[in-house]
Amino acid sequence: RRKSIIQMILVLLLTFLIMIFSIKLVQFRSKNILVLSNTQSIESRTNLPLNTPDASDQHSRLNGAEAVHSSEVSWSQTECIQHMTKMNRNVEFLRTHHTSVSSLESASSPALYEANFIGSIIVPKFHLLMCTLPKNACSKLRMLLVRLKEEDTSNGIAKPRREDVISWRQRSQNATAHIQVRNLPVEQFTEVVTNPQWLKVAVVRNPYSRVLSGYLEKIKKGKLGLGRVNALSSFEEFVDELVKYKDRPLRINEHFRDQVYMCGFNAIHYDVIAKTETLQDDLRCIASAKNFSYAVNSGWSKGERDSDALLGIGTGHETNAGTKLNQYYTQELADKVYNRFEQDFIAFGYPRDFQLEL
Repeated sequence: RRKSIIQMILVLLLTFLIMIFSIKLVQFRSKNILVLSNTQSIESRTNLPLNTPDASDQHSRLNGAEAVHSSEVSWSQTECIQHMTKMNRNVEFLRTHHTSVSSLESASSPALYEANFIGSIIVPKFHLLMCTLPKNACSKLRMLLVRLKEEDTSNGIAKPRREDVISWRQRSQNATAHIQVRNLPVEQFTEVVTNPQWLKVAVVRNPYSRVLSGYLEKIKKGKLGLGRVNALSSFEEFVDELVKYKDRPLRINEHFRDQVYMCGFNAIHYDVIAKTETLQDDLRCIASAKNFSYAVNSGWSKGERDSDALLGIGTGHETNAGTKLNQYYTQELADKVYNRFEQDFIAFGYPRDFQLEL
């Protein structure tokens, strides 16, 4: 009798384990099907397949005239593009963690997509990939990307409806409003990063002002914490806490993380680097090269007192940190920030010399 009871218990335990395994298997398949279905719907949402050479030819008419999107006119020939910053890839992380496209199919790809590709968004209609990182004017840039993706300009450029402008602003921080690189299957990812028609842009910021902006907007306002740092902590305490994460950068919130560890820099060779310090000129150059200047220069006003230009509107995230550096930094703190974020300084061409932004 005891033997039969033991056998019954073993049968029940085995049945239970089989049920758990079956549930996990169903969940795993469902997740993959969902990701695949989301990425396969990109073409239906944009009505433009990623691998259509002339997709951008179809997107707009500017002031009643056809926009220039001929393959004979390349964005790379735009003079201002040629003078924009190029990334220095000779930094430790990119030397030791270069990732090939094929490796994205490996078991490590979820971590790569979730952490490394933060901020990378595509707009197939314009053959544009732009990485918009937190504290780098990302709110305004993501408003722009939503507008470029959704606005119908097939019958010419018209002033957007007020409700559309409000919608673009409100949904810009919603991940579902964008086509994110980390959600693309490898085939489409490969098309984006290897097709020369795609302009790949990353927007970066001087680490001195980015660190201070993160402190003023996220820490001091109580929106985020970091270790033992809270809204009552000093800027020096915040910097000291950042230093502790130098050897584990992916464990820190993206508002405070090294920029070189995001945007998928280890897998994507960005054509140009735009900088928040020169964003007005840089963005106008990019918009001119890709024929969406109208979306940068106009159409953003919600009322008579609002600016109509994208970079003139407020988002509530502004700290003007670049004008407050001397109020918070000592030479000792500047040295700590440089040593902590040295790869960002080198990769994006920022000088070590501490300079007040005007």
